[in-house]
Amino acid sequence: MGLFKTKQEKEFERKMIVKKTINALRKNVLYLEEQEKKYIEKAKEAIREDLPDQVVMARQYIKETIAQRKRVYRTLLSAEMIIQMKDISGMTKEFLKAVQVLSKQMVINTQIDMSKVQNDLSFALDKVDEQISNLDDMLEDNQNRYSSTTTANSEYITDTELDQLIYGSNAPTSESDLNKQIEDAIKKVSK
Repeated sequence: MGLFKTKQEKEFERKMIVKKTINALRKNVLYLEEQEKKYIEKAKEAIREDLPDQVVMARQYIKETIAQRKRVYRTLLSAEMIIQMKDISGMTKEFLKAVQVLSKQMVINTQIDMSKVQNDLSFALDKVDEQISNLDDMLEDNQNRYSSTTTANSEYITDTELDQLIYGSNAPTSESDLNKQIEDAIKKVSK
């Protein structure tokens, strides 16, 4: 391969990067779903063994994992929508090129002055190129945001929802019920 890459080679490399990114995001979502299941099981084990401190810790890990999974999934959906927008822009660009070719043929075949139409089409094609470039930048920025996210935000799941995951149908209905269950577990351990 030469020192300089062709336009097709650069486009192929961009597509491969996007494909790898999408696949990595999908794998990350699946991994986090598995982690969530493991933490729920650990919380259940801690409840069975009357280990209230471990229940609290497992609950926090579950919250953080769910928050992280939702962030990664949101990034995945954004990337997929951006790719779709780019594809539509590419089709629009091809359509406008075809119209430009047709308008040139019309100028040749007729005496109608199409220079203004041709200038407008050229301007539109430039704008489409600019839009595609902006979409590429947005996709890259989205990837950078995903890469730089290191801490999970637990606001994505409520305590009630978390209790349903851990306890199932036996979930406490309020915080006081949960505190009572933890106190009862502590009393059992103390005896």
